[in-house]
Amino acid sequence: MLVAVLSITVNIVLAVFLGTVIAVMLFVGRMSRSIVRRSYRCNAVSSRKSRDSRESKALERHGDSILVMELQGALFFGTGERLIDEIEAATRSETRSLILDLRRVSEIDSTGARIILGVRTNLERKAMKLGLVLSKRGA
Repeated sequence: MLVAVLSITVNIVLAVFLGTVIAVMLFVGRMSRSIVRRSYRCNAVSSRKSRDSRESKALERHGDSILVMELQGALFFGTGERLIDEIEAATRSETRSLILDLRRVSEIDSTGARIILGVRTNLERKAMKLGLVLSKRGA
């Protein structure tokens, strides 16, 4: 709206320049936020799904070693490096499995896909497992 008003009242060149500056500032602001929406251990958060006693006992025993990270937004070179740092920090404790919930990820470019492959490779070196959640089952 500001660009349209400036192009009519002042100068179209100045309006385009200011519009570009505003777009860059908004992009940088969006990319400075973490792609991790939330993270939790499976013993701290219970799901709404009902489980049989065998599954419940397994979660009670091993839930603290399973980390879930819910991601949101775009996964590309700008957000990927920060994601790697957050995964490294979060998996320093007794983590045996990492689940990346990608249901809220709006787009993944080739760099983002390589980042996920790199995360898998790094976790395998540490004898950890990686799981990906891509869509809701039965929804």
